[in-house]
Amino acid sequence: EQVDITLSSEYQNLAKTMYHPIGMDWEKFNLDVIGMCDAAMARDPEGVNLGSGHLGFAAQKIKKLMEEMYCKYGCKRRIEMEESEAKNKFQQVLLTSGNTEPAMQVEWRKHAFPERKYER
Repeated sequence: EQVDITLSSEYQNLAKTMYHPIGMDWEKFNLDVIGMCDAAMARDPEGVNLGSGHLGFAAQKIKKLMEEMYCKYGCKRRIEMEESEAKNKFQQVLLTSGNTEPAMQVEWRKHAFPERKYER
């Protein structure tokens, strides 16, 4: 069965406002993988100690690798994307809001100050 991947207009409008419209939700991914591994280890509790070739052992190994990957890579990428989104958002705000204030906010002095002599 094929999955229809056409994007809704609501999502397309949201994606236009984002710097990274397609990104991975590392929190959900981590929780899903750990949940699957916990379920597999509950299904084969003796397999954890029996070694290679058992469901529990493989699930425990995958769970450890996922935790390491999330700690080293996932958290870093999530923070980088959040910072990048915030930076882009504030850049767009600064670019669209023009500076309407004059450089000098007091009356302009049309004549230069007289030259001063600093020699003794």
